[in-house]
Amino acid sequence: MKKLTIVNEIPEKFLEINYRDIKEIFDRPTLVHLKGDKEPPLFISILLHGNEFSGLQIMQEILTKYQEDGYYHLPRSIWLFVGNVEAASLGLRRQDDELDFNRAWPGTPHPDAPTSRLIAEVMEKITGNALFAALDLHNNTGTNPALRMHLCCQ
Repeated sequence: MKKLTIVNEIPEKFLEINYRDIKEIFDRPTLVHLKGDKEPPLFISILLHGNEFSGLQIMQEILTKYQEDGYYHLPRSIWLFVGNVEAASLGLRRQDDELDFNRAWPGTPHPDAPTSRLIAEVMEKITGNALFAALDLHNNTGTNPALRMHLCCQ
């Protein structure tokens, strides 16, 4: 079964790491809660497809913009889900033996798959209170970044 790590900070190395080296920071799927000036938090998922790295790059840019003295001064609290770190480290969309992370959200026809149970744990944590919005940042099938929204907001 996939395990979820939950933390309240991101190491500074996150701002410069390549997606293939993400396991140097997060050795498994990780949910990060960062406090900001406003609530409710924004939920952002990245690296649901391991080789779609634009979400990581976007988050690196955003967090760099709001970093000062080793702290992030965010205008809104966020939940950041760093998803398929194993596939990212291998340069793969997903591993052959796992359900696609973007096909494991509530309503999946495979609710008992390890990835679906992991996503259910993420959903339970982030929806314990209201969310502002939810964003899934990743590449599309072309070379341009795409922004997709999952309907998991309250």
